[in-house]
Amino acid sequence: MELFMGNKHILFLALFFIASWGMQLSAVSATTKIRFGSNVLGNVSLNCHTKNGDPWTKVFKPFNGESWEISEATFCNVTSDEKGFIDTFAFYDPKRDSVRCPLSCLWDAVDFGVIGRPDEYLTPPDLFLDWKKTKSCRQ
Repeated sequence: MELFMGNKHILFLALFFIASWGMQLSAVSATTKIRFGSNVLGNVSLNCHTKNGDPWTKVFKPFNGESWEISEATFCNVTSDEKGFIDTFAFYDPKRDSVRCPLSCLWDAVDFGVIGRPDEYLTPPDLFLDWKKTKSCRQ
Protein backbone atom coordinates (compact mmCIF):
# COMPACT_ATOMS: atom_id res chain seq x y z
CA MET A 1 0.00 0.00 0.00
CA GLU A 2 2.88 2.42 0.76
CA LEU A 3 4.33 1.76 -2.67
CA PHE A 4 1.04 2.84 -4.24
CA MET A 5 0.80 6.00 -2.08
CA GLY A 6 4.32 7.10 -3.08
CA ASN A 7 3.52 6.59 -6.74
CA LYS A 8 0.34 8.63 -6.41
CA HIS A 9 2.37 11.86 -6.58
CA ILE A 10 4.29 10.66 -9.61
CA LEU A 11 1.05 9.63 -11.29
CA PHE A 12 -0.47 13.05 -10.51
CA LEU A 13 2.56 14.85 -11.98
CA ALA A 14 2.51 12.67 -15.09
CA LEU A 15 -1.20 13.40 -15.65
CA PHE A 16 -0.59 17.11 -15.08
CA PHE A 17 2.17 17.24 -17.73
CA ILE A 18 0.13 15.23 -20.23
CA ALA A 19 -2.85 17.58 -19.74
CA SER A 20 -0.61 20.66 -20.09
CA TRP A 21 0.93 19.30 -23.29
CA GLY A 22 -2.53 18.67 -24.73
CA MET A 23 -3.60 22.24 -23.97
CA GLN A 24 -0.50 23.57 -25.76
CA LEU A 25 -1.33 21.49 -28.83
CA SER A 26 -4.90 22.77 -28.91
CA ALA A 27 -3.63 26.37 -28.71
CA VAL A 28 -1.75 25.95 -32.00
CA SER A 29 -3.80 27.43 -34.85
CA ALA A 30 -4.81 25.16 -37.66
CA THR A 31 -3.92 26.46 -41.10
CA THR A 32 -5.99 26.38 -44.25
CA LYS A 33 -4.62 26.50 -47.77
CA ILE A 34 -5.84 29.54 -49.70
CA ARG A 35 -5.66 29.89 -53.45
CA PHE A 36 -6.38 33.12 -55.28
CA GLY A 37 -6.40 33.26 -59.05
CA SER A 38 -6.97 35.98 -61.61
CA ASN A 39 -9.02 35.12 -64.68
CA VAL A 40 -9.30 38.69 -66.00
CA LEU A 41 -7.20 41.01 -68.16
CA GLY A 42 -4.95 43.45 -66.33
CA ASN A 43 -3.36 43.11 -62.93
CA VAL A 44 -5.43 42.30 -59.85
CA SER A 45 -4.26 43.44 -56.40
CA LEU A 46 -5.33 41.71 -53.21
CA ASN A 47 -4.80 44.21 -50.34
CA CYS A 48 -5.26 42.55 -46.97
CA HIS A 49 -4.77 42.85 -43.24
CA THR A 50 -5.08 40.28 -40.50
CA LYS A 51 -7.28 40.60 -37.45
CA ASN A 52 -4.18 41.90 -35.65
CA GLY A 53 -3.68 44.60 -38.30
CA ASP A 54 -0.69 43.11 -40.14
CA PRO A 55 -1.00 44.38 -43.76
CA TRP A 56 0.07 42.55 -46.91
CA THR A 57 -0.52 42.84 -50.64
CA LYS A 58 -0.27 40.39 -53.52
CA VAL A 59 -0.45 41.39 -57.17
CA PHE A 60 -1.62 38.84 -59.74
CA LYS A 61 -0.90 39.10 -63.45
CA PRO A 62 -3.68 38.07 -65.85
CA PHE A 63 -4.57 34.39 -65.70
CA ASN A 64 -2.18 33.61 -62.84
CA GLY A 65 -2.69 32.48 -59.26
CA GLU A 66 -0.93 31.57 -56.06
CA SER A 67 -1.50 29.37 -53.01
CA TRP A 68 -0.43 29.94 -49.43
CA GLU A 69 -1.32 28.94 -45.86
CA ILE A 70 -3.46 31.11 -43.61
CA SER A 71 -4.48 30.69 -39.97
CA GLU A 72 -6.10 33.87 -38.73
CA ALA A 73 -8.99 36.10 -39.71
CA THR A 74 -8.02 38.15 -42.76
CA PHE A 75 -9.87 40.98 -44.46
CA CYS A 76 -9.15 42.13 -48.03
CA ASN A 77 -10.17 44.48 -50.76
CA VAL A 78 -9.52 43.77 -54.41
CA THR A 79 -8.62 46.16 -57.20
CA SER A 80 -8.40 45.39 -60.90
CA ASP A 81 -6.81 47.50 -63.63
CA GLU A 82 -9.67 46.53 -65.93
CA LYS A 83 -12.70 45.73 -63.77
CA GLY A 84 -12.81 48.10 -60.79
CA PHE A 85 -12.70 47.29 -57.08
CA ILE A 86 -14.34 45.26 -54.35
CA ASP A 87 -14.67 46.76 -50.87
CA THR A 88 -13.12 45.07 -47.84
CA PHE A 89 -14.60 41.65 -47.09
CA ALA A 90 -13.80 38.66 -44.87
CA PHE A 91 -11.28 36.86 -47.09
CA TYR A 92 -10.66 34.22 -44.43
CA ASP A 93 -12.96 33.87 -41.43
CA PRO A 94 -12.03 30.92 -39.19
CA LYS A 95 -15.61 30.61 -37.89
CA ARG A 96 -17.07 30.49 -41.40
CA ASP A 97 -14.26 28.70 -43.22
CA SER A 98 -13.34 25.99 -40.71
CA VAL A 99 -16.62 24.36 -41.79
CA ARG A 100 -16.99 25.77 -45.31
CA CYS A 101 -13.50 24.92 -46.55
CA PRO A 102 -11.47 23.21 -43.80
CA LEU A 103 -8.63 22.10 -46.10
CA SER A 104 -8.52 24.75 -48.81
CA CYS A 105 -10.48 27.83 -49.84
CA LEU A 106 -10.43 28.97 -53.45
CA TRP A 107 -10.98 32.53 -54.69
CA ASP A 108 -11.03 33.66 -58.33
CA ALA A 109 -11.25 37.10 -59.91
CA VAL A 110 -13.62 36.69 -62.88
CA ASP A 111 -15.41 39.04 -65.32
CA PHE A 112 -18.34 39.85 -62.99
CA GLY A 113 -16.44 39.93 -59.65
CA VAL A 114 -14.68 37.66 -57.22
CA ILE A 115 -16.05 34.22 -56.40
CA GLY A 116 -15.23 31.94 -53.51
CA ARG A 117 -15.64 28.21 -53.45
CA PRO A 118 -14.80 25.51 -50.91
CA ASP A 119 -12.09 22.96 -51.47
CA GLU A 120 -12.09 22.15 -55.18
CA TYR A 121 -13.03 23.51 -58.58
CA LEU A 122 -15.78 20.91 -59.00
CA THR A 123 -17.69 22.53 -56.13
CA PRO A 124 -19.94 25.42 -57.24
CA PRO A 125 -19.03 28.87 -55.92
CA ASP A 126 -20.85 29.88 -52.75
CA LEU A 127 -19.56 33.45 -52.25
CA PHE A 128 -20.03 36.18 -54.88
CA LEU A 129 -18.68 39.75 -54.78
CA ASP A 130 -19.42 42.19 -57.63
CA TRP A 131 -16.94 44.64 -59.13
CA LYS A 132 -17.62 48.34 -58.52
CA LYS A 133 -16.44 50.81 -61.15
CA THR A 134 -13.92 53.56 -60.45
CA LYS A 135 -12.97 56.55 -62.57
CA SER A 136 -9.53 55.05 -63.20
CA CYS A 137 -11.03 51.79 -64.50
CA ARG A 138 -11.17 51.46 -68.29
CA GLN A 139 -14.67 51.12 -69.71
